[in-house]
Amino acid sequence: MNLLGCEYEDVLRVSGKTGEGVHELLEQIVERIPAPKGNPDGPLQALIFDSVFNPFRGIEAYFKVVNGSIKKGEKVKFMATDKTYEADEVGTLKLKQAPKKEITCGDVGYIISGIKDAREVKVGDTITSVEKPADAPIEGFEEVKPMVFRGDLSCRVRRF
Repeated sequence: MNLLGCEYEDVLRVSGKTGEGVHELLEQIVERIPAPKGNPDGPLQALIFDSVFNPFRGIEAYFKVVNGSIKKGEKVKFMATDKTYEADEVGTLKLKQAPKKEITCGDVGYIISGIKDAREVKVGDTITSVEKPADAPIEGFEEVKPMVFRGDLSCRVRRF
């Protein structure tokens, strides 16, 4: 088992086609993989890792809750821009967005607040609660530097 870097006894026999071993696989996932770290009762700290623009709803920011929780209708602050918004919708990411009343510590989700300007949502920024704010943002935030990439292709292919 040198190729996989594990012991033979640790390999589970699972078939997605027949369903054989799936129950045991799920049990082993719960047993072997640790729960996310963080304080579910602490002040909200959510790390933005991506965002997209929806022409009908504004910016949809994707985040991971590191501490605390975020609720629909809650007033939140984006710490890098110091702007305050209301969480019009929060939810989890599945095949489609699944709106929820609350996203808790360790979960990955999205927030829609009617933000129209993409410069107000920065990747790496921390979302916190206005009512019970975090003392400091999540470490490691750096302003993204816009770049343009260019590739040149020759029309004269024979030379290559």
